[in-house]
Amino acid sequence: MNVTNTGSIDADHVVLGMLTPPDAGKEGVPLQTLWGFERVHVPAGKTVTVEMYPAMTDFTQVRRNPPNPR
Repeated sequence: MNVTNTGSIDADHVVLGMLTPPDAGKEGVPLQTLWGFERVHVPAGKTVTVEMYPAMTDFTQVRRNPPNPR
């Protein structure tokens, strides 16, 4: 993703990687999950590219009561 500093002063920005899991907001499943973040320095008037990739484990969920297999 690209991060652009439209201001006149160099600045740092924190890019957040968020996932929305299936069934978000139901039965205790969070609405969003933070899987990663990256702090980047962006000079005034410039754009920097940030590459972030979630791991497969970031897509896992833990259930409190597993469904009955019967």
